[in-house]
Amino acid sequence: MEKYRLLRVNLSEGSIKEETIPSQLINKYIGGKGLGAYYLYKELRAKTDPLGPDNKLVFMAGPLTGIMPGCTRYAVVTKSPLTGAYADSFSGGNFSYELRKAGYLGIIIEGKSPNLVALKVEGQSVTLEDVCSTLEGKSTTETSEYYPGFSVASIGLGGENLVKFACILNNVTGSGRPGAAGRCGVGAVMGSKNLKAIAIKSNGKLEIPEKTKELQKKHFKRLADNKDLREFFSGGMFTPIIDMCDEAHIVPTRNFTAGSFEQVKNINEAVLRPNVIKKSSCHLCPIGCGNTVRVNEGPFAGTEATVSYEPMVLLGANCGQGELSTVLESIRLANEYGLDVMSLGDVIAFAMECSEKGLIDYEIPFGDSKKQVELVKMIATREGIGNLLAEGVRAASVKIAKGSGDFAIHVKGLEVAGYDPRGSRGMALAYATADRGACHQRAYPAGAEVVDKTADPFTTTGKAALVKRLQDYNAAAWSLITCDCVPYSAEWLVEVLTSLGLEADEKGFMTLGERVYNVTRLFNVREGLSRKDDTLPRRFTEPMKDTGWRIPVEDFERMLDEYYELRGWDRKTGIPKLEKIRELGVEELAPQKKSG
Repeated sequence: MEKYRLLRVNLSEGSIKEETIPSQLINKYIGGKGLGAYYLYKELRAKTDPLGPDNKLVFMAGPLTGIMPGCTRYAVVTKSPLTGAYADSFSGGNFSYELRKAGYLGIIIEGKSPNLVALKVEGQSVTLEDVCSTLEGKSTTETSEYYPGFSVASIGLGGENLVKFACILNNVTGSGRPGAAGRCGVGAVMGSKNLKAIAIKSNGKLEIPEKTKELQKKHFKRLADNKDLREFFSGGMFTPIIDMCDEAHIVPTRNFTAGSFEQVKNINEAVLRPNVIKKSSCHLCPIGCGNTVRVNEGPFAGTEATVSYEPMVLLGANCGQGELSTVLESIRLANEYGLDVMSLGDVIAFAMECSEKGLIDYEIPFGDSKKQVELVKMIATREGIGNLLAEGVRAASVKIAKGSGDFAIHVKGLEVAGYDPRGSRGMALAYATADRGACHQRAYPAGAEVVDKTADPFTTTGKAALVKRLQDYNAAAWSLITCDCVPYSAEWLVEVLTSLGLEADEKGFMTLGERVYNVTRLFNVREGLSRKDDTLPRRFTEPMKDTGWRIPVEDFERMLDEYYELRGWDRKTGIPKLEKIRELGVEELAPQKKSG
């Protein structure tokens, strides 16, 4: 088995060291989410300030990175400043491929630099360089252009200004698909450390066993021959499901007051596809889901943005925004400033509802194009009302009060993804039990309930088992790391892992996922989270304006009880039981009982 290494960068000391990752950790946690979660749990003290120098920022690729098509992603793992809990965020592009060619599976960033710096990996040289005079205040595009020929992961003004939902952008210029480690404020953690960018240009190459090369060719051909898959992504990442979700009444509309948008035809895949001007892919992927759209009409005519489902509906329908150029300009600015487009859409929608209810001294009605774009900049620069909104909807609602918490749409502090769970009971449980907050990627039961229509969206029966299975599979897959756009079965992934000399079988693959999901749960338990945090925004228990659907509290609690039972977690507290911890081989991470 290959010896995997990581870089450990202490910004306070200005030191850079290499470490070999113990082989037993690779076999137990693989990489990506799993290995990142392990290092974070082991090395971070409980109650650490997420924006303090003691927090850690872990960049982690996986053993399949740069080897298998659809596996060129990386994870950023840290303690979230938005939620105060475990966070991981994933990005595509070619950054992780360059990291692996440089000889590293990951980078652990520690401490805080006294000045704004960039980490530069060029060939065999790894250095920290002061960029105060050159990159301070620069956009992600300007930062990327400063390092021509490099793959660059950087923050914008959002990260520098510690916006709690700032993100990390990569491949915004040059070749390869642009990507963002978008959720949970990982860009704010990077900004708190005075780290502007990581720039990598490697002259190395990956050594791939012959058996693995055969599998690489097999799966590349499998994907390249799948015309339906390529067609599905030809108008943008998952944009065809805009109409599906609108018809199913689960598209968030006007801050989740309704589930269908009367102007959906202005922002759907049918209008996006003719305006695609560029397609891009991650390394070794034939799918090409990175579609950049330009619109030549409207108040922001000429604007361009790479599109996908979530930003189109959250900065579109959820803001009552049916003007296409406004949605694209909001996405473009978010990428330049380094802001999570999903949280941003929910934050703006929250501000719009507060404005219409007269709760804030800033007028921004739903659908106001000029004010929507203006507010993106105000949040990134923390100007005026933007300073409050930069804290996220949970913190902002506490300051605004006057009942605004009833329509601050979040779970554990993370703004809700682009699916209203009142038309998808499985999504309600998935949001509530996601380790990083209201996330659709830990588990996506809406795929079965709405897209494939293989499960009843309104029953609670079987939803606990479905959510647990999806969470465990995804936790394992994101430890490798695979992509949502590229289908791989557990059988296929195990075959590739064993060809690389790793210990793997299908049962062990799902156990890996369960182990990793329990590690992230233990992290959150240590931070004080429990059953009281596995809940839903109050709005989801109230009727939708267009359908009258709601989630009865008793139905939700019944699902949660069943879920805890399946997980082996205590039903009253949500804490993993000792027998489950032992079964998964993570006794060293078990909560310590207080003496006396």
